[in-house]
Parts: sequence; C-alpha cells; structure tokens
Amino acid sequence: MARPVKPARLDAEQIRHLASIGVTDADIALLAGLSERTLQTRFRTQLTEGRAQQRTRLLAAMWRRVEAGSDRMMIWLSQQWLGMAPAAPHGGEHGAIMVRVVDEHRTDAIHHPD
Repeated sequence: MARPVKPARLDAEQIRHLASIGVTDADIALLAGLSERTLQTRFRTQLTEGRAQQRTRLLAAMWRRVEAGSDRMMIWLSQQWLGMAPAAPHGGEHGAIMVRVVDEHRTDAIHHPD
C-alpha cells in the first residue's frame, strides 16, 4: 500500500511567489510543512519559475540604473558580463578604476584614436 501524500500548507502560487522574492528552499519547505526534497520534487516548476522571475526583476532594476547613468553599475556589469578587468591606476587616486564608455547612439561623441 502506498504511503499517503502529505498535503502542503502552501499552494503552488504561494510557493512560486516565495521563490520569486528569494526565500530559500529550506525555508519554503518549513513553511509548507514538507521536507526540502519533497518540496523540490512536487514544486520544481514553481521554484524554477519563481527564481527566474526574481532574476528578471533584478536584471531590470540593474538596467534601469545603467540607463540612468550609474557608472558603478556599468563598471560592475562590464566586469561580470563582458569579463573586463579593472585597469591599473595611472596616477591620481590610489585604486581608481578607469573605464572608457562608448555610447554608439550619441552623434556628438568625439572619436579619439588609440
């Protein structure tokens, strides 16, 4: 005879929401009244979709910062996504990072030959 299935205290949409705001599987399982393994087995799709929503919202927020002109965010993204390393400082403030940003959409940009 098969073991009875223990019902979750949270529904699938609640589990998706918790995953989308960064709650760990261990904490979601505790709130749902399930083991972590059971949660991951029964609600794999909701956990995966929730985490994708979380990453999408974070990426959108980062992009808004870049579009608003945040130099720090541009530098961080260039290092993470493009594999660019910080340039060695050339005088000035110790530990300064020099990054040349080219905006291909600006018509008034001045071209400096290297």
